[in-house]
Amino acid sequence: MIFRHRTAPGSALLLPLVILITAAIAAPALAKPFYLRPNRVQAGLPTRGLLMQEILRQSVLIAARDELGLQTRDGHLREWRGNVPMEFAQEMSFGPTNVMLADKPGSKVSVWSHDYPADWITDYSALVENAESMSRNEFVAVIEKDGWTGSPNDVKESAPAPADGENLLAEMEQLSQLAAVRETHALIHGDGESLDRLGVLVRGYANLGQLTRFQWSQEYAVFQARSLLYAQRMVVAHPESPVPLWHRAYARALAGFQKDALKDLAAAADMKGATAPPWVALIEPLCHYQTGKLVAMSAGDDHVGKLALFLAFLTVEQSASQGALMDVAQTAMAKNPECLRIIDAMCRNSGPGMLNELSEVGPQTFSQTLGKRLQTMPDLPKAIADRIQQLKREGGNPQGREEICQALIDQSDPAHDTSEPSLATLARMVQETTFAHIHTRINLITEQWGVDGSDYAAEVLPQLNDHPFKFVIQAYGVRHTSSENQMGKYFQQASMMADHSVTLRLVPIYNVAYYLKIGSASPATDAIVGWMVHNTDASAWDLEQLSRFYGTGDAKWSAEILANLQRVDPDSPLILENAILNHWDPAQAKRWEYEQGDYPTIAMALAKHYLSQSAWTDAQRCLNKYIAVSPDYTGYEALAKSYDDAGNHDQWRATLDRYINEAPAFGLEHETAQCEIARDYMKKGDYQKALPYADRAYQSAAQWAISCDAFAHQGIGDWAGAERMVRENVDHYSETPLAWYIWCNHTGHGDLKKSLSVTLDFLNSKGPNASDEELLRLGYLQQSLKKYPEAIAAFQTRLDRAPGPVSAMGIALIADATQDAATRDKMLGQLATYSQGDANYMKLGSLMETAIATGPTVTPDPAAVIAVIDAKNDVFEQRGLCAYAAAFCLNRGKKDQALIYLKKAVPAQDYFDCSARILVDSQLRDIGVDPMSLDTYPPAK
Repeated sequence: MIFRHRTAPGSALLLPLVILITAAIAAPALAKPFYLRPNRVQAGLPTRGLLMQEILRQSVLIAARDELGLQTRDGHLREWRGNVPMEFAQEMSFGPTNVMLADKPGSKVSVWSHDYPADWITDYSALVENAESMSRNEFVAVIEKDGWTGSPNDVKESAPAPADGENLLAEMEQLSQLAAVRETHALIHGDGESLDRLGVLVRGYANLGQLTRFQWSQEYAVFQARSLLYAQRMVVAHPESPVPLWHRAYARALAGFQKDALKDLAAAADMKGATAPPWVALIEPLCHYQTGKLVAMSAGDDHVGKLALFLAFLTVEQSASQGALMDVAQTAMAKNPECLRIIDAMCRNSGPGMLNELSEVGPQTFSQTLGKRLQTMPDLPKAIADRIQQLKREGGNPQGREEICQALIDQSDPAHDTSEPSLATLARMVQETTFAHIHTRINLITEQWGVDGSDYAAEVLPQLNDHPFKFVIQAYGVRHTSSENQMGKYFQQASMMADHSVTLRLVPIYNVAYYLKIGSASPATDAIVGWMVHNTDASAWDLEQLSRFYGTGDAKWSAEILANLQRVDPDSPLILENAILNHWDPAQAKRWEYEQGDYPTIAMALAKHYLSQSAWTDAQRCLNKYIAVSPDYTGYEALAKSYDDAGNHDQWRATLDRYINEAPAFGLEHETAQCEIARDYMKKGDYQKALPYADRAYQSAAQWAISCDAFAHQGIGDWAGAERMVRENVDHYSETPLAWYIWCNHTGHGDLKKSLSVTLDFLNSKGPNASDEELLRLGYLQQSLKKYPEAIAAFQTRLDRAPGPVSAMGIALIADATQDAATRDKMLGQLATYSQGDANYMKLGSLMETAIATGPTVTPDPAAVIAVIDAKNDVFEQRGLCAYAAAFCLNRGKKDQALIYLKKAVPAQDYFDCSARILVDSQLRDIGVDPMSLDTYPPAK
């Protein structure tokens, strides 16, 4: 035995509940509690993951808890509010070259420090071995030297785990796992440590580490570290037994160290003296990503079945195969209906439609779980249990939930709560889960539905009073009612997130902040990405997620991620996927397909290679394999395109039809396919065949589906129906009625007069609060109506606010039309002075200046103008350039030349939304051309 135990093993107590045990056994007198504050944050560190840090932090807490018998509290679990007495606390910090432990906040004087060995960065098994040894030696001495005293756990080798331990561990949801480890810690603290009890801690913490990964906090890393350290504690104490190796394999596999887990299984297989419990058989197929085998093993024993299906879900979570993930997740949910981790993954891999319901399933499920399990938490004070009963409501009670959370935090003081993790951990877990559910819902409302989420934000914000990411929900709440600058003020707080542990779960913040273009002007987006990468671990789960996030855009960085993945998990499908796509070996192709071609990622990678070689038969075989295990739109769309590229357009349509009629949709994929087919028919002028597809897509109420149906109805001459749909989109999705006017002006149908009046009233009503885009729209509109002073006023206001070439050129062209050469030349001359702006507009202005200098009726060479237009990738910006080029030609009476640019601007797929369309259609009518005659979808004759 290596532990510093001072008591010989005693007889086991068989009482089933910790409450009864603690009542029957006098707990040791408590010394002063031990608090480990959150890490001190330092910038500019090399990439080191949260788990690496937590392994060291948790070894300090294990030294205090299990070697000195102290009550411990962890700042990374937010187990207290406010400040703790300095004499009760220590703090760890990670510098560029070493890690330090201090006993005062921000102190540069350490009570312990250690330089990083090279293998600590990538070899987590060596780190765990070192840290676990320090938890029994160095850290004990450090803590004692700093004034704490105590005794280690007693050891009772035959002492059983909690009687309900296996039942709790079998439930793949957070509260049951937390109850299991709380019961077990109480047993160890009051009665002694044993192999069985440590085993519960290992598996319970490992499960918690996975079950909490969907949360925005770092609890998952805390739990994973505890699992790995307690597993190592078992191995050191019992090197002759396979039992610790089975547990360490479990901890390693769930933490994402599959290679090391398989080594433990192999070592355990050479030992005798114990029969492996059923869950051990699940570890190897998890490490080999054998999804089908795990699903097959789920039959029979319900305990094993629940775990087997959860592990099967893990094997496909990062597969980037929507159908496979959703299929396995739904199967896993049938046996694990309270597993919020799976529900969250389904939310992240679905869209409007299914997500509308799924975003409510999580909160509803959690409310039911709390109602069923919260009051049964070990050592829950009676007053809190009674208050929970009083606050129960049909359908849940969000405000009551937060009241209970605050009460649990208050009750978690070591003087009142002697079990670990504390009741505050339970409260924070509830709060983090609530936040994750709120974010999923408000993101759906504001970003995917594209509607105002302020009412929902106002409803839920009281539940997030002390949450570090409350500002995210506040920002979503003003998404559709405030300017981007106002919303951005909330996201400026992202620059402060270095004070928290930003993980890849926070990608939605990055996406919105990037959309707002905050990044280069403030540290927001850079901080988010930097800290996400910094906190990513060299574990399979983190590296796979990081690889999917970055893609293959940076070849060197992608290769580094995959090299790290190869070290910890050589069986990860991402490694073979990369080999197929980037290092094709014809000699290996058949073996790859035979051995792993039924894994969706591999099937799709093989298909992509064959498609790149125009090997249609091989590609279609692999795509059909993909569809067999992942029946999603990605697979069917690729298969359909392969037929089209091979010259079989009818089979393209038949494949999409098969998808619509036979395969599930996890968002609006059916409607996407229906619109694709409808547009295909419309381009050929066959609106009658397009109509049923477009009408079915319309039922989704998606903006783009309604637009598609509007095209179909105008194609058959149903102008009233088309206008109704355009207005429906305006009412539901647009912040301005402009799209209605654009449609009327383009088609020559509908209530043009009213749509113009409503649009002008709306834009003029904005006054000084008008956004840059609204001022541009107003300028275009007044210019098209020949109301030149009003147009110049709009452009000038925009120019004064944000100097740039678009506004200046608008003024120049109006001045050109009104023979105001001085203003025209002044504005064109200013274009080159803008340090920031669209270079294409500047180039177009230069061509105009050259033409003016040559003669009063000279226009630029059309080839040169087209080159400038084509250099712009954005179709909306291209249309603006076309409109300005045409205006310059029309000012000089060159209608034929203007028509060249206007024809280039006409394609109709997006004309409801493009502001420059106002000018384009008006210019066409000025030269006697009906815009509809040039439409991509010409109406039926």
